[in-house]
Amino acid sequence: MRKLGRSGGGAYQDEQRLDNDDLALASLNLFAVYLKRKEFRKAAEALQRERTLNPTLGAIAYQMGIVAQKARKASKKEGEASEAARVAEELGDPARWFNEAIKLNPASDSYKKALEKESKT
Repeated sequence: MRKLGRSGGGAYQDEQRLDNDDLALASLNLFAVYLKRKEFRKAAEALQRERTLNPTLGAIAYQMGIVAQKARKASKKEGEASEAARVAEELGDPARWFNEAIKLNPASDSYKKALEKESKT
């Protein structure tokens, strides 16, 4: 592990935080790719990795809601035996994830607006 130029034990913590940020970005990039390919299980797994790094990040909960919602829509189109249906079942109700996002970021109007928008569809 390399130091970042500061003396003391804080340098190692800073590097770990940077490593976590890099991993978070990689997880979110993978999430976007998997969602575009309709690989819902892999998208959910990428987000779960991100949630272990940032457990209080409401944006991740919001994205899980999107995965659940898209998987649910795909399962209706493809039939109940599809992989999308199994992922939708595992993730549960998309509203649960949107509500978790609001709880984690109660001051964020964007989450509240997104929840209202999603509840209308």
